[in-house]
Amino acid sequence: MLSPKVSDEHKETRSKAILHAARHVFSKKGYVSTTMKDVVEESGMSRGSVYMYFSSTQEMMFALIGQEDEENMDQVDKLIERSESIWLFLVSLLHESEASITEMSSEFAVAIYEFYLTQWRLTGTVPFLEQRYDKAIAIWSSLLQIGIDRGEFQPLAPNADIARVIISLTDGLTLDCAYLGSNRIKLGAQLDVSIKMLQSILQPQSISIIDEGVEH
Repeated sequence: MLSPKVSDEHKETRSKAILHAARHVFSKKGYVSTTMKDVVEESGMSRGSVYMYFSSTQEMMFALIGQEDEENMDQVDKLIERSESIWLFLVSLLHESEASITEMSSEFAVAIYEFYLTQWRLTGTVPFLEQRYDKAIAIWSSLLQIGIDRGEFQPLAPNADIARVIISLTDGLTLDCAYLGSNRIKLGAQLDVSIKMLQSILQPQSISIIDEGVEH
C-alpha cells in the first residue's frame, strides 16, 4: 500500500519541476517561441520523461495558469478569514494586490497574454479563458451577495456587472504594469482611486474606512 503513495508523490514532484522549468522558459522566450525541446533542456530531464507528463507547451501553460488560480484563491480565503466584513476584505485585497500585480507583471504575465492571443488567433475563441472569466464573475458575485445579505452593501448596479468591472480593472492594471512598470502607471494611486470608485458603487453601510490616514 505504500508504493502507490510514494509513486504519486514522485509524479507530483516531477510534474512541478517540469512546470517550474516551463515557467522559466516562457518568461525568458515568450510563449510562441518556446518549444518542448527548450523545456526539456531547462528541466534537465529526458525527452521521454517530460512527454510522460505533458505533450505540448499548451498543456504546460494550462497547468501553470491553474497553479496561479489556486494561489490566488488561497490568498482570497486567507483575506476573508481575517476580515471583519466583505467591504474590508475588498479594501485589503486591492491594497495587497499591488504586490501581486507587480509580481505577475513580469515576463511570465506577458507570456500568459501572448498565449491567450495565440489561442484566439488560431481558433477565434478561447474556451479556457471564457471558463476562467465566468468562474471569476461567479466568485466575485457571490462575495458581493454575502455583503448584501449582511446589510453591508446597497449597490447601484447588479453584482455581475460590478464583478466584471473588478476583473477588468485588475487585468488592465496587470497588463499596463507589465508593459510600462508600476511606477510609470502609478499603480498605488490607481488602486486608491479604484477603492473610492467601488465605495461609491457599493455604498458600504456603517463601516469606517481608513485610507491614507483619513477616516471616511
